[in-house]
Amino acid sequence: MSVGRRLLFSIAAWLILVPTAQASAPAVVVSVAPVHSLVAAVMEGVATPRLLLRGAQSPHRHALRPSEVSALHGARLVVWVGPGLESFLPRVLATLGPEVRVLELAQVEGLRRLASRRGGLWISPEEGHAEADDDHGAVDMHLWLDAGNAERWVAAFAADLAAIDPDNAAVYEANREGTTPRLRARDADLRARLAPVRDEPYVVFHDAYGYFETRYGLSPLGSVSVGD
Repeated sequence: MSVGRRLLFSIAAWLILVPTAQASAPAVVVSVAPVHSLVAAVMEGVATPRLLLRGAQSPHRHALRPSEVSALHGARLVVWVGPGLESFLPRVLATLGPEVRVLELAQVEGLRRLASRRGGLWISPEEGHAEADDDHGAVDMHLWLDAGNAERWVAAFAADLAAIDPDNAAVYEANREGTTPRLRARDADLRARLAPVRDEPYVVFHDAYGYFETRYGLSPLGSVSVGD
């Protein structure tokens, strides 16, 4: 076989295989960037999830564009934290068909859940943080800032992705197994680096770091702004 014919054969084989792999990958939409990074780690080698909120867009006041609504309806899996954070999502999620799996991370079992801090030097949460439902309004929704919560979420991602895409279940599980020790190593590194300043008092701009402060035993005094 000539070099030219071998090259054409190789290109044809590649064109046959690659689109098949891409077509089989599930469309996944994730609400906020910290969660997106975790989902992307579990999906590595299969596909890249779509991120809804980019840059400085607020999860409390975001207005969905038609393209974003279309992406949600076309997804196989939608991952969000919960109505106490992404207050713009519940209405559109209620319109999704049964073929769209929705993972509400605040409801994952085994999470550390902290109450929202109020009174004293802590500015009461803005309305976007505190829904009327006590289950969400009373809970600090910045759950990803506890490494233990992040680890449980990674396991939930792998399980849900395997359910909608069993052909790639082994990849998701392998990625979960690879991501978990990286989270634990970062957790240990942060604990060691922050230990010398655990007793140093400080004020934050917006009360969004309760899980981080609790996990590493830090000493915040309060916050100065309701908004984020």
